[in-house]
Amino acid sequence: MPNIHDQQLVARVSQFSDQEAFVALHGQYFAKIREFLMFRVSQKEDAEDIANQVFLKAWEYLTNASAKRIRNFRAFLYRVARNEVADFYRAQGRTPVIVALDDFEDGFEVADTREDALTQQLVVQDVDHLIACVQKLPEPYREVIALRFFEELEIREVAEIIGKTIGNTRVLIHRGVKTLQKMLH
Repeated sequence: MPNIHDQQLVARVSQFSDQEAFVALHGQYFAKIREFLMFRVSQKEDAEDIANQVFLKAWEYLTNASAKRIRNFRAFLYRVARNEVADFYRAQGRTPVIVALDDFEDGFEVADTREDALTQQLVVQDVDHLIACVQKLPEPYREVIALRFFEELEIREVAEIIGKTIGNTRVLIHRGVKTLQKMLH
């Protein structure tokens, strides 16, 4: 759901190149974007670099006079992050690898969602085991599970980020949850 406060900050950045407003947006979203990127790249340093690149692109986009209006800044950032990961792997001429999160600082929280069976399972499971299982999921499932449960995004936002319909996104989440449940058993 678009955040009114975010919309005000985005408007200030777009209209006045307000650095303080952008710093507030950066402070609010940087850790979440970095966490999302940790699921996609193999090195913490790469995730940090890509996260910085995401915010640089966001600044450039927002301060561009001909840029379209952004209704949901959070979804916009995740979409830019997805594109930056693709560019990162394209530049290296390789495919994504499973990420080792042993040194990840911030830990993870699972959102209180309507997917009760998975939520109950996650409460009982060891976090390290859960992360290892999520990393073994096929890419489309890993991404939607990370966005929905770890990033606590609404299904509509996940759909916007991955460029699919809400119905297709629900199916991907459902299949990802089922696959993850099998792995957790």
